[in-house]
Amino acid sequence: MGEFFHVGIKMPKGLDVMDFDRKIVMTGLKKASKIVQQQSKKLISAKGPSKAGEYPGRNTGRMRRHVRIKNSKRKDHLWSRVQVSTIEDSFFYPAVLNYGRKDGRLKPRKNFIETATTQNEKQIKEIIDNAMTEGIKIWRK
Repeated sequence: MGEFFHVGIKMPKGLDVMDFDRKIVMTGLKKASKIVQQQSKKLISAKGPSKAGEYPGRNTGRMRRHVRIKNSKRKDHLWSRVQVSTIEDSFFYPAVLNYGRKDGRLKPRKNFIETATTQNEKQIKEIIDNAMTEGIKIWRK
């Protein structure tokens, strides 16, 4: 439902969340999410209406301002997510952009968060890998 990019970490075999320094790992996850957020905002910054198959255009800039990062708060979870937070409207507008309307008046647009993720995939994986390596408590002294 809607558009989002979620970074979750699958723990290596034999390790648990508590084996990692949460502060170091979360810093890496936030950094990776920030890259996706910035690229997503660039993709939807074109002024004016958009056509089917293009990235959503910008009229008021409300959706661009609502591309936000949400991080886990629980100590036993490590995740960060880029999403379009709720825009005060009668319906969830990003979902309509993603899937179109049943009556055909609005055709689906490209998923800008997914594109931003794939464009920066190598850099994101590198950041997360470095954070995981630095964050293992048993290797640090």
